[in-house]
Amino acid sequence: MSSMTRRWSAGLLSGRPIYLTLALLSLGFAIAMARDAGSQARETTPATEAVVANSSQPPSANAAQSQKRLREGTVLVDMVGHFKRTGERATFYKSGSKHGMGVLENLNLQRVIEGITVNSDQLAWVVSGTVTEFKNRNYLLIDRVVLKNSVE
Repeated sequence: MSSMTRRWSAGLLSGRPIYLTLALLSLGFAIAMARDAGSQARETTPATEAVVANSSQPPSANAAQSQKRLREGTVLVDMVGHFKRTGERATFYKSGSKHGMGVLENLNLQRVIEGITVNSDQLAWVVSGTVTEFKNRNYLLIDRVVLKNSVE
């Protein structure tokens, strides 16, 4: 092997860590971009009827309901419905739906519970928030809630 060839091959070997580092950085960037695109697609998912999956049902019924379950991170905007209190917890029911979604505790829920405790009528609320998922069930974290009027 000539001295020129040895120097050239030695230069390639010494440059490998740089190429490997650049390749790994590029791969990391591509993965981050794919995750970001996935989260943006999830946030723009239209708010369909939320259904809470019931694990006591047969697998076929559970599978049908899990398709109607909303994805984690879905944002609901100005959805009209009502709340029912169950002990210290509350459930949100979209207007016209018999399936409810558990509501996570925060100051907005505290105001709703105070409102439905004082008024025995079923009240209509306009709700915006973020859907979460836990053990095949949807839950709602309320960002904004406004009393609309009483439901007949």
